[in-house]
Amino acid sequence: MAASRVMNSSRMELLNLGPSPIGTRCGSLLHPIEVADQSTLTNMFLIGGANSSETMSDVVSFQIEREGGCLNWEKRECTGDFPGRYEAASFVPSSHPSDIFVFGGGYEEGTYNDLWKLSTRESRWEELEQKGPTPSERTLYSVAHHGDCLYVWGGGRGQTDPVRDTHVYIFDANSLTWEMTPSKGELIQPRQGHAMVYSEGNLLVHAGMQEDTLLDDLFQFDLATSEWREIRSIGLRPEARAAHSAVLVPSSSGAQITGMIIFGGLAIAGALNDFWCLHTKSWVWERIEYLGKPPAPRLDHSMCLCTSSSSVLDLTESSCEDSPPTHSPIASPLQKHISVVVFGGMDTTGTVLKDVFLLKLS
Repeated sequence: MAASRVMNSSRMELLNLGPSPIGTRCGSLLHPIEVADQSTLTNMFLIGGANSSETMSDVVSFQIEREGGCLNWEKRECTGDFPGRYEAASFVPSSHPSDIFVFGGGYEEGTYNDLWKLSTRESRWEELEQKGPTPSERTLYSVAHHGDCLYVWGGGRGQTDPVRDTHVYIFDANSLTWEMTPSKGELIQPRQGHAMVYSEGNLLVHAGMQEDTLLDDLFQFDLATSEWREIRSIGLRPEARAAHSAVLVPSSSGAQITGMIIFGGLAIAGALNDFWCLHTKSWVWERIEYLGKPPAPRLDHSMCLCTSSSSVLDLTESSCEDSPPTHSPIASPLQKHISVVVFGGMDTTGTVLKDVFLLKLS
């Protein structure tokens, strides 16, 4: 087998953006919301979560500067009686770019399978009536989404007990309808705390926990054929873990690295703070090295992918026969800036965190 590579580039930098003023929490939802002008700032929304004393339902917005730094933290006063929760499924549909849909999650006395929509423009919560075969109550560390669809598989129903239902559920944000997809192919163990992303017509499921056993496997679910297949990656791979996070950086993004990026989680020896990238064309894992101070090890944190754009003024020399050369400012095409943003989480001693940091990929 070929050995895995270690990614080390001066272009990748980890920036610690400091502690949040909203206190510690884990299991929160974190999403960037597009605005008309994202040349210098990225608008972020943080929802709910829990700490050692309470489960939260609040909505907090803040902004991230492209060069690092968090600004304008604000607790939003929202209408609608949204129940507090942690480890829920959430996504921003393509056709609803300012709305965050939230499904399921946990609270002190159990788990949910309700569906809510947050209008970030109106600061309004609305409970939605679901159609079709709705997934059972569950917690979800990670879900996949693409376009207007949310994909749910697995999850937890209490302590170390995973959901036994092995069906894949697909939610359409336009019709508010669930579709249940019976699966076939290679057997995948029921689990919770796994990481899951959408990649080119497939779902990728990595690791997680099956009762007391931590897993390190990788499965692919073909959405066209409803078939599971275990992926046997080449070379070294991340150690077994659960309660980690994952994002998919598409090859069209222009980022320095593309594929499924995972961070942190719970391992046998304790919490982790490593970044890995799975190249989905070659099935090779690479550990990501970067400039900057490593973050504290953690699990049950929030992570998302942020994209912003900016233009740069170039000085282009121009001249004519009767006058000396001059320099005219001309705006270059928009440049994309891709970052992975991480918030909060907890360690294995029960310490809940409140820091924010980002890994710059371009």
